[in-house]
Amino acid sequence: MRLHYSRVELIPIGCALTLAIASLAGVARGDAKDWWTFAFFALCVLMLLAAPTLRARREQALAKAAPRLIIDSTGVRRLIADTIEAVGWDELSEVWIVTTSAGPFMDDVFFVLHGAGENGIVIPLELAVEHKLLNALQARLPDLDSAAIVSAMACTADARFVIWPPQQAQ
Repeated sequence: MRLHYSRVELIPIGCALTLAIASLAGVARGDAKDWWTFAFFALCVLMLLAAPTLRARREQALAKAAPRLIIDSTGVRRLIADTIEAVGWDELSEVWIVTTSAGPFMDDVFFVLHGAGENGIVIPLELAVEHKLLNALQARLPDLDSAAIVSAMACTADARFVIWPPQQAQ
């Protein structure tokens, strides 16, 4: 794996390396207190050299842990790390929008897709918008309750809105 360092990263590496070499020269001249200075700057160099690798590993772990949503002809699947939640279009029994009073700095709107039995998915609004869940629901469920959707999006309290099947059909 080839590491790439930007100029901004090379400047502190160069400074720390220069100071480590200078303190090592002091040790060579017999100044015993320069060992601590050398150890400190050598450690700084090692940490600065390792930073891109550690950053890349962190980004990979975050990308793996980030929830993903897959909407296709079979249904909707949400993948979080090693967990898969799935509901097939043919088993979909009810769709809600749940709102909470936790916003605006936390997720406060969720789509809840109920399948057969205990099967279901809870999808935060941000993920639903990113993957165009509402478009898929409107295409698959033509009698989706648009008025309930609008009411849910305007709600800032703890509430549940059944958007499919329409309430009058139940």
